[in-house]
Amino acid sequence: MQLALVLFALLPAIGFGCDERALSDAVSSVARSKHIPGMAIAVSDESRVLWSFGYGVANLEDNVPVSPEHTRFRIGSTSKALTAFGLMRLVDRGQFDIDAPIKQYVPSVTDLGITARLLGGHLAGIRGYRDISELGSTTHYPSVTASLSVFMQDPLVAPPGEQFVYSSYGFTLLSAAIETAAKEDFLTYMSKEVFTPLHMSSTVPDEPTAIVSGRTGFYYFDAGELKNGPPIDSSYKWAGAGFLSTALDLARFGRANFDTPLLSERSRQILWRSQRTKAGVATNYGVGWFIHDGYVEHPGGIVGGSALLRIYPQEKLVIAILGNLSIVADDWAGDLPDKLHSCFSIRRSPATPPSPT
Repeated sequence: MQLALVLFALLPAIGFGCDERALSDAVSSVARSKHIPGMAIAVSDESRVLWSFGYGVANLEDNVPVSPEHTRFRIGSTSKALTAFGLMRLVDRGQFDIDAPIKQYVPSVTDLGITARLLGGHLAGIRGYRDISELGSTTHYPSVTASLSVFMQDPLVAPPGEQFVYSSYGFTLLSAAIETAAKEDFLTYMSKEVFTPLHMSSTVPDEPTAIVSGRTGFYYFDAGELKNGPPIDSSYKWAGAGFLSTALDLARFGRANFDTPLLSERSRQILWRSQRTKAGVATNYGVGWFIHDGYVEHPGGIVGGSALLRIYPQEKLVIAILGNLSIVADDWAGDLPDKLHSCFSIRRSPATPPSPT
């Protein structure tokens, strides 16, 4: 099958000295080596998109080309960074105490040691997925509260604060607490308080029965061929892995983390500072973000979707990469993020930046 190559590049990128052919070849190399039908990439500084690119097809049946602006991908666990932003908006308003027992917001929780900070840092001891059937559940839950039944009766994997245990369910519990503090359902809150003010008009929950324009097909590679991914229902993990987004929307979100009236500097520090276990061991995870030397990021892997959002705070550079193939590996994009960083971090124009995109 010959995949169509579609390029949506902004001319300022070439002005910074980036080799256009080298960049497109780098994307093509990742897509072809991983058998990804379609990818979208966006690179942004603090005020505008520097470069965006669409490779391949969003839908194999109809040969619909990928657009970094319009194609909506499943972003999997990258959703956690969006949820964390929403949480800290409540904290900034004084509507949420991140260190109070979560039982204050969700009375059904019995362990008084569980807090929102620990939930957001995977230190609360909540279990992760048991098996592949949980990762790709098709059960629909009418509310966040109803979805708590998936894991709330299970014992903690470790006492709160003692061990880093990655868990999307921890974010489901966090979203239930957000609902209590915000006095509205989680998806409505995220739309009103995060996506709308940040102009993320293409970021929505992955509702399986909804008509969603631009939603990509979802694929996996097996026995030498691409296949349609099985249906899933993410209503049990909206906060941790349930959103659809575009490369440009994620770029907008990324740069909003630099300087925005929607988030205080104190809250930004909470998001981007590594937590520690009770024994003092750094987890390299803040609240909704993995913490690395020089950058923060969150990858995402879900049925039919792979994502990576990376932010370089000191350089004020954002890189968003999306694909429509199941690849449950944090490094699914290979060295592409590093290549993009190398290109754009040293070719930033010193001139007065233009108006935001």
